[in-house]
Amino acid sequence: MNDFIKTLDNQNSDLVTAIKKRAKKTVFRPDSGLPIEVIFGTKERLGLLQTLSKTFGETIIVNNGRQYKLLNNVGIIFGEGMSPQTVTDILQKAKDLGFSSDNFVFGIGAYAYQYITRDTYGIAFKLVSSKDSIEDNYYDLSKTPIDSEFKKELGGIYYSDNFDKLVKVDRPSELTPRDSRFKKYVMS
Repeated sequence: MNDFIKTLDNQNSDLVTAIKKRAKKTVFRPDSGLPIEVIFGTKERLGLLQTLSKTFGETIIVNNGRQYKLLNNVGIIFGEGMSPQTVTDILQKAKDLGFSSDNFVFGIGAYAYQYITRDTYGIAFKLVSSKDSIEDNYYDLSKTPIDSEFKKELGGIYYSDNFDKLVKVDRPSELTPRDSRFKKYVMS
């Protein structure tokens, strides 16, 4: 998330310039972490809402006779860790800061229904490698959430013959479904 915030905080970055030129709204999905801290920040760092406001500006809108700040051409979508209470807390804090609820889109899943999540079992399927079709290179993809160190991921694709040692696959395209290693993929 630090790199994400740094990129958005840079008024001259290619990403910010491209978003400002778009006619349509761009919605950002922050990484893992406590939703209130990710959206509103902590004493040590700005949150996503303040960063987007600083970078893209805001317009004052009137709703029910009150003025609220609406981010210009950007918004926030958050689904991970959402419960009805968390959504209520976020909207109340946004209101207290003068921001409109129109800046947010929420997804509510496991936390609202049965409270069984991927963290319950400690497993998740993620994109861990990407192939550049022009250069035919593979790139490892991973994340290290700034406030959820236990969710740090390995990048790349691994296999294990005995489930006691992981072996990294350098060229995933060389594996085929008939390859015995294919059936033993372990992806972080």
